[in-house]
Amino acid sequence: MQVVFIRYIVVETDSSILVLALHSHAYDHSPGGSIFLDLKLLILLEFVEVVVSFAPQTCNNTAYELAILGASWDLGQANV
Repeated sequence: MQVVFIRYIVVETDSSILVLALHSHAYDHSPGGSIFLDLKLLILLEFVEVVVSFAPQTCNNTAYELAILGASWDLGQANV
């Protein structure tokens, strides 16, 4: 069995705080700082390249609507 690793990822988020936290040390000592530090360490150790960019929610309405639909979907339902 061959194991395949994902080494390059692109993450797009509507959280400008998350983008800043992952690109700098600005939030390292904030209440959620340990989570940001853990994410940065994971990125450093597990991936060759990670691109984290900001996209306002208005630019991604389709994904937003699908997320709402998916969150309200009953697992016993055959179709959405």
